[in-house]
Amino acid sequence: MATVARATAVARPGPSRVPSRGPVRRSTPARCRATGDLRAFVAHDFVSGSLKQVAELSLRRVEEPLPGLAEGPEDPKAVPEATVRIYNGELEDGREVCLKQYPRIFSELARNEIFGHSAVQAASKCAHVCELLGTYKGTLGETWLVFSSECIYPASYWAERARAIGEQRQARNWTLLNLVDPQLDLNRRTAFLNSMVGQALKGLAELHAQNILHQNVTPDCFLLSTTDERGGGQTLKAKLRELSLCVSVTEASLRGGGTLAELWEAGAEGRGGPAGARREHEEDLWRRAERGGCSTFVQKRNFGIAEDVQQMGLSILFLVLRSFAGQESELDFDTVRRYACVTFKGEVSTELRDFVLADTEFADAVAYLDGLGSGPGADGDTAVDLDGWGLLEAMVDPDWRRRPTAEACLTLFR
Repeated sequence: MATVARATAVARPGPSRVPSRGPVRRSTPARCRATGDLRAFVAHDFVSGSLKQVAELSLRRVEEPLPGLAEGPEDPKAVPEATVRIYNGELEDGREVCLKQYPRIFSELARNEIFGHSAVQAASKCAHVCELLGTYKGTLGETWLVFSSECIYPASYWAERARAIGEQRQARNWTLLNLVDPQLDLNRRTAFLNSMVGQALKGLAELHAQNILHQNVTPDCFLLSTTDERGGGQTLKAKLRELSLCVSVTEASLRGGGTLAELWEAGAEGRGGPAGARREHEEDLWRRAERGGCSTFVQKRNFGIAEDVQQMGLSILFLVLRSFAGQESELDFDTVRRYACVTFKGEVSTELRDFVLADTEFADAVAYLDGLGSGPGADGDTAVDLDGWGLLEAMVDPDWRRRPTAEACLTLFR
């Protein structure tokens, strides 16, 4: 069966690992044609022993193609299997950073992510996408990307550890807070989810406004500044990460077909086309677009945007169901994806809702999605005639032409 490459974060403690120290030298900013300055870090910039592995990102294969879409790469070896490790660390100037280590085999993906972030940061309009500070080249040929540590918690990590509303009430049923506001925990969870989802949608809308497709939206790609719901989402910051598979959909790149890194190199060498062969994942995207009836550049761009929106919808559905289900739940993203797109074929607001409602474990999740859109819209005036289930059904519609844009989805999250 044809397969599609997806990245997933797996928490795995590991030994502290510090880039090998070469000759002590001062780091300098590297001039990037896409954005201006990215810092070229050296080993001396990091506090010795401060790097600690916190997670891994692995390319794995989803064995069931989504209905309504063409199958993935025909060659099962088209995407190499390797592991990208995530570290937390500290710079000599006291700043905490998050580092992403690409092995040599993934150098092309590292390069694509570098220039994806470069293009985004050049616009200075992407406040909900993680900030890339610079890069570091390891002695074994590995590439380290150094990010700001403002947001470090994957949304999937929060959802899997969130306690069910009933569990929270029982844990402090003797406190005065329960008497003052019996719905306190539910209100906090609702505000937290609204803030997180709204910011994630803004991040995706910002990427699309810069003609960049994410192409790898999963619950692991939402990074949160905190997992504490007591602030009700008011202090929460959420940003998108993982642009290694991003695709440029400017007219120039669609004509040339190169990745962001290839297009940059082509411009640096004064050539009009891409510097090398198309990346396999990008070729697969355009094949699916053509099979979906796309013949023009605009249609291919819209097809890619619709794919991002579909994956965002599936991610939102998982985060809502999983966070309300409690820590003992075994629900995973693949199961939600299979239910929404394969078992119920996109009938989210009817068949899937009834199926979920039959399990009392998800009663609060159903109520949350039912309640979305019951008040004024994001502008404070426009009435919303669509609830959360209706929005998610539109986002995962098997017909890509009927899916809304990320910006349009913000209507329910005020």
